[in-house]
Amino acid sequence: MKERERNLWKSHNEQIVKLETMVGLDSARMLSEFRRAGYDLDEEALPNVLGYEAIEAMLYLIRSALLMKGVYVNYLNQSIEDFAKTYADLPGVDVAEDSYRLWPD
Repeated sequence: MKERERNLWKSHNEQIVKLETMVGLDSARMLSEFRRAGYDLDEEALPNVLGYEAIEAMLYLIRSALLMKGVYVNYLNQSIEDFAKTYADLPGVDVAEDSYRLWPD
């Protein structure tokens, strides 16, 4: 399972890197990239879609990081607490809580 989770982590991390690149694009190019990925949206929806994609990828990274350490993940709120405890020695670990607060219920 750890190898599977490691591969999932890599995939979610690649999504974050892709989104980081997209942030530097102008609106028309960003819109084109999202449409190519299967989204049917207009320019007005770009901030919402970009935010959704970023937070979703971040939460999946958190899940994968916990599973790689053998921490079972079932509930999102508990996984955020577990992540903060498990990776307390890392700088910026509070970004997990920030991402969770932004995620719609």
